[in-house]
Amino acid sequence: MKRPVLTASQAALLRKLAFRYRTAAKLPKAWNHRTADELWWKIVGEIAAQGNARAGFVIENSYEAKRQTSLSRLKAFRTDRERLQHIHWVFATVRSRYIRKNFRRDPKSRAVLRNFHTLTGKGGPKGFFRRIANERSEPTRIEALQELAGYGPKTARDTAIELGLAKNCLALDTRLRALLGAVGAQTDRASYDAIEKALLNKVVRPRLTGGQLDRILFQNYDKILADIKLARPRH
Repeated sequence: MKRPVLTASQAALLRKLAFRYRTAAKLPKAWNHRTADELWWKIVGEIAAQGNARAGFVIENSYEAKRQTSLSRLKAFRTDRERLQHIHWVFATVRSRYIRKNFRRDPKSRAVLRNFHTLTGKGGPKGFFRRIANERSEPTRIEALQELAGYGPKTARDTAIELGLAKNCLALDTRLRALLGAVGAQTDRASYDAIEKALLNKVVRPRLTGGQLDRILFQNYDKILADIKLARPRH
């Protein structure tokens, strides 16, 4: 018989840990309460964070990183070559992972440039996210977000959760996967959808949303991982 991704006891442990730290989780600010630049920085930060969340945090919180990637700063360049080179410089400076030395061939920088044109050509970030919000279902919103360059299932879900566009999903990054491994969950051969479904059905309902669980586990990763390890009896 095939083992489940998450057993009842493993799910109960994750739920217990999530409730232990639920008041420490920072609630995100919805897309319609953000400025155009704040929405844009979220997209840039998501791409910078791929491989290491720290770089994305810097993009979204450092004064200079935000100034250097603001819409007005990027619009000031006369050519896309200059714009691309500047984006590459910012990513290299904040030490985003997997940045290539040649800025013309760097996929992350190119993705940001493509998204810059996508958003500025569609009524700006607010107009873009208004259209996303008008989609009737969360899966459709997540699918629409994946039209952005550099966006996959995890990144789209993370953005949707952060901007209040989805509740019944989780962004399965390395931290969440590590916590699942720490409680003994069988995730190595499971698909993204299977893991997400197991968390939603066994951990989340009925007292949390997927988005709440995602933020709690991500923001309190170090504490929760320590709790899991230190609660085990010493050999």
